[in-house]
Amino acid sequence: MLYYKRAKNFENTPVRAVWDDDSHKWWYCAMDVAEVLTNTMNPRVYWATVKRRRPELIAICKQLKLKARDGKFYNTDVEDDAGLNIVIASIPSKKKEVFAKLSVEQRKEAIVNRLNRA
Repeated sequence: MLYYKRAKNFENTPVRAVWDDDSHKWWYCAMDVAEVLTNTMNPRVYWATVKRRRPELIAICKQLKLKARDGKFYNTDVEDDAGLNIVIASIPSKKKEVFAKLSVEQRKEAIVNRLNRA
C-alpha cells in the first residue's frame, strides 16, 4: 500500500489528506474537516461529539496514522470521498459547498499526477 500525504489549505487551515494508491482514493482527516467547517477551537472534542450523535459515522471512518501539530503520529479518523460527503452533511456550516469543491479538485489532481507517472 503506497500513501502520498498532503495538507491542503482551506481558508488558512490545513486539511490533512492521504492518497492510497491501492484503492485509488483520497482519505481526509475528519477532525480537520470539522475544524474547517466550524472554526472550533477544539476540533478533537467537536469531532468526538459529532460521532457520538451520529454513530453511523464510526462505520464509514478508517484510521490512519497522521502527523499531528505536535509532530507525532497518531491514529486519526479519516474518510474517503463518499464518507466526506456524509461528514459534511452532518456538520452544520455555511461553508459546505465550498469545502466539497476541495475534494473534487484533489481527485482531479490525483488523476493527473497518476497519468503523468504512467
